[in-house]
Amino acid sequence: MTVTAVLIASGQSVGLTEHQQLLTWVEGESLLEHVMRQVVSWPVDERIVVLGHDADTVIEALEWDGFTVVVDYDWELGPMSSLRAALDHVMRRTGSPSAVLVCHANQPEFPSDAIDLLLEEEGSLAVVPVYRYERGYPVLLRSGLWDRLMSSDDTTELLTMLETVPNVSEVRIDALPARRIDTDRALTFVRPDTQSGQSH
Repeated sequence: MTVTAVLIASGQSVGLTEHQQLLTWVEGESLLEHVMRQVVSWPVDERIVVLGHDADTVIEALEWDGFTVVVDYDWELGPMSSLRAALDHVMRRTGSPSAVLVCHANQPEFPSDAIDLLLEEEGSLAVVPVYRYERGYPVLLRSGLWDRLMSSDDTTELLTMLETVPNVSEVRIDALPARRIDTDRALTFVRPDTQSGQSH
């Protein structure tokens, strides 16, 4: 099975005062670079990062070794737009992958064992991790879903769309889901340089 990792890094949350892709995670490393460094360790055949908001600035600011950059010019239409941009890229080439692993750049901490568990699960159109009864990311999508994904509504969130797909497997992960960095408050709870100042 050939697998492409798709890292969605196209949005800009109104709840963040910093640039979502370029905000500092630790000294010398942005949030996006931090997530990219995790994705580089995944046992996949290709890695794509989808940019949208202020894409030219992000491209110039970071290094992209190991990643193919795809720009979604319609990213503001909704969450499915950027996934379709990535799928369109892989479908236009000869040798499209049999599956994609989708994650979001605003979720910086994925449990390390989740990827292997997703890749080991066979026979379904999609594999979704369940973190203590809550579905989350990364999500494995097989090629039998391509047509459905390409025709889905822009405003539909991927996990919501998968609720209507009959052949979806779940793998249980004994961890909380990765927190999404979509507000300044969320950032202060999980950014490493502020952890020492949090009460427990």
